Amino acid sequence: MAKAPVRHTTDLHRVWYTPPMDRARATRLLLSAAILAGCGGLAREPSGRGAGARYVMRVDRTFDRSAQPALPSQGLAEETYRPIAPADRWEVTINGSNIVLTAMGKPTAEVERLEGKEIARTPGEHRFDLEKGTFAGGSFIMRGDDAELTIFGSGVPVVSSERGKLFAR
Repeated sequence: MAKAPVRHTTDLHRVWYTPPMDRARATRLLLSAAILAGCGGLAREPSGRGAGARYVMRVDRTFDRSAQPALPSQGLAEETYRPIAPADRWEVTINGSNIVLTAMGKPTAEVERLEGKEIARTPGEHRFDLEKGTFAGGSFIMRGDDAELTIFGSGVPVVSSERGKLFAR
């Protein structure tokens, strides 16, 4: 008795197999991906700022240290800041996920240069963790053209915090 020939195609094969894409369709797909990548992507900031950008942070409010949060990770309410005369305090350079803040004029609390990396990005907000230049760390937060620089302490959650506007350099 002769056996029936074995078929090499299975239902699973038909599900996973897709025929090769023709060259015209592949070209259109790649061109569309390139256009979309050029329209935004991770290298650009929400307000159109690109990687390698330089800004000046004009500080107009400082943190009232008597209103200490329980932990450095807790956000600081706007009511805990006091207005001051606006002053250009920090040169801010962003290159990819890296940030460098350099004090302008007389440094605040003996800090001359801070460095860090971006740790979170949401629409309209970028958070950087400052790792170099502080004893206990710090954070830099950008919300559109608004910026907040916070230096953490040892013994107190927040040593200093400043808020202000960013201006392109």
